[in-house]
Amino acid sequence: RDIDPQVSPIKSIYEYFVKPSQREFELWETKVPKWSPKKQISFHKIVVPTVDTIRNAFVVTALWKEGHQVLIGGNTGSGKTLLAQSILGKIPDDQSSLTINF
Repeated sequence: RDIDPQVSPIKSIYEYFVKPSQREFELWETKVPKWSPKKQISFHKIVVPTVDTIRNAFVVTALWKEGHQVLIGGNTGSGKTLLAQSILGKIPDDQSSLTINF
């Protein structure tokens, strides 16, 4: 109740996250890093961080850390596999993963 709900009427509530340390709403856009392509990288390995990729990775990682099972769904080309691979690439050595495509 200490958070003052001052959200811009132009943007949707989904464009914000709560920053607990400051008790404020902050735009997801502030979490998107500046990006430029690295030299000598294959085109198919290029990943440009966007608000959607940052937000989705945050939600899936938060659920996974709390021990919840996560099902990632979406249209073709929406980044489901990329999201799963990036999160599974960060799991501790005492855990394993199995990817099944169907």
